[in-house]
Amino acid sequence: MVTELKDYQVKKGDTFYSIAKKQFNMSVPELLKLNKHVKNPEDIRPGVILSDGLDEVKISKTKKVGQSKLQAKRDYSKIKANSFNDVVKITGLPAQFIRFIIQKEGIIYKAKKGLAGNILIGVGHNCDLKKDYKKGDVIKLPEVYTLLARDLMYAKDKLNRVLEGKKIPIGQECAAIDLMFNVGESVTRSNFMKHLKNGNFDAAVREIDYISADGKILPGLCVRRIDNIIQFCGGRLNKSGKKSVEKIYAKLKTATNNKQTLQEVKEKIELASTPVNLYAQKVQNIPDSQITAVLNPKSDNKKSLLIDG
Repeated sequence: MVTELKDYQVKKGDTFYSIAKKQFNMSVPELLKLNKHVKNPEDIRPGVILSDGLDEVKISKTKKVGQSKLQAKRDYSKIKANSFNDVVKITGLPAQFIRFIIQKEGIIYKAKKGLAGNILIGVGHNCDLKKDYKKGDVIKLPEVYTLLARDLMYAKDKLNRVLEGKKIPIGQECAAIDLMFNVGESVTRSNFMKHLKNGNFDAAVREIDYISADGKILPGLCVRRIDNIIQFCGGRLNKSGKKSVEKIYAKLKTATNNKQTLQEVKEKIELASTPVNLYAQKVQNIPDSQITAVLNPKSDNKKSLLIDG
């Protein structure tokens, strides 16, 4: 059946995938959500030909039903967070994971140049990318939380678009978001993301290997990637995850002779056989008193922030 549409005329042999990509430049889930008049949308998948099997197909890009959540651009400037709990509630990410991000990144109250040469403030907020702060600008804790909530939501939305709305386990989502947060948006074009999108999780976990900077293996990145692999596996290392962790741990031993670090990481790997169900993580009231500012001689203003526990 050929149905005359306001924005596009469906032809025999068309697929929802081809229409979504070539005609409307959106994903199949986006197109289905935008079009309320498709009958039995659960039966329409990429590769399924639109033919006489469908009694009626109406696709209108201009229909006044609003854009889907995937297609619409979020107004991040409206996101405000005054506490750690606000960040958890706004992003919907596990409190455990957000603590992890803050512990790894630390907090910078006074904008300064980072190791990569870009200006940073808050929790790894890239001022050069956003063009919102300059070196020497100072912010307070509520603004730190606001920037963190915005950056995490941006990463979460970006991941959702790359995966075209495909749902993945929360551990994999957290690992992917941290890679984007730490390595940059280039991760969205990496083999890791390609495998993740295709559901090839064993191949994806082997690609979590960003452990060097300027050609030098950094112990801190080795530890963080091991954490990411454990996150990706949901707390219990599978066969592929264990191989990846062991490979990075071997490189960590060549990059540092710090016995305490090596022992802590070794114990962490051993404990990874105990499952951590991130789905069961619930928003808990975590008082700001648990978030303690400590002296950090490497910081311009002598302060950074760590999370207790």
